[in-house]
Amino acid sequence: MPSKKSLAEKFSELLQRAPHIKGIITMILIFSFPWLVFFLAAGKWRPLVAWYAIYFSVLLWTPIWTLFYHLITSFSLSTEVMARFGELSDGISLYSAELITSRQYHFYSIYALIQVLSGPLPTANG
Repeated sequence: MPSKKSLAEKFSELLQRAPHIKGIITMILIFSFPWLVFFLAAGKWRPLVAWYAIYFSVLLWTPIWTLFYHLITSFSLSTEVMARFGELSDGISLYSAELITSRQYHFYSIYALIQVLSGPLPTANG
């Protein structure tokens, strides 16, 4: 079972890497835009529509990632959860709280992976 710190570090690395990947893909799309004129001159408009769909889905990555991040943060830091942890004082309850938080970190890491994969999903299908 990985430690909480390693899961938090992995999540932090994913959050740091995501804007760079988005920026590189956006740069490639902007660089390729002028070449679409040749397709339009040849009477083919589908590459332009495909480019627009890909570009639009890349622009949606940030709102999708932000939405998922805020959902999981509000879930894990809700006042009810924190209040329940504050009421614990005996050893069994503290062990249970540790178990719950470790499960929560696993859920957090799974949610982070879903977040990273769901952003580019519209682009992969585009």
